[in-house]
Amino acid sequence: MNIVIIGYGNMGREIEKISISRGHKISKIIDHDTIDKNIDECDVAIIFSTPESAVLNIMKCFEKKLPVVCGTTGWLNDIEKIKKYCETNNST
Repeated sequence: MNIVIIGYGNMGREIEKISISRGHKISKIIDHDTIDKNIDECDVAIIFSTPESAVLNIMKCFEKKLPVVCGTTGWLNDIEKIKKYCETNNST
């Protein structure tokens, strides 16, 4: 599985180690607030970014039809916005 890690703090580094140990490939590491790189070849995004950027990062992944696992906390006030955006973009 090709993984993009968004947020490369302690949790991002831990996800990298675990993923590699299980035979997955880290295709991209994005260590700033928002996605600006090509993530087309990735199979999944694992997000541990700041709460302020999590919503934008999730939406950008949805635009690319990229599944998301988000471990970021503090952004759930926007969960309805994310659900609607997901439905609108036929994302899962």
